[in-house]
Amino acid sequence: MKTINALGTLRYMAPEVFTLRSYKMSSDIYSYAITLWEMITRTRPYAEMDDMQIMYGVGNNQLRPKIDDDNIPKNMRPLIERLE
Repeated sequence: MKTINALGTLRYMAPEVFTLRSYKMSSDIYSYAITLWEMITRTRPYAEMDDMQIMYGVGNNQLRPKIDDDNIPKNMRPLIERLE
């Protein structure tokens, strides 16, 4: 049986990482997009949620940080959406 070790901070993990499904470089790209979102908005992703809510929301409900013209400059939006 293959052992998968998930390392990192849950708020930045791609769903396939914390649900222990197979993951690859695209999982790192997801984390990079979340990091870009945080740097641009100066807001912690899912700040109002605990770890279990994040895992359920991201893993089962396709929860993603809000990307709109109020919090993301128009020129950065396509990059983040493409990376995610």
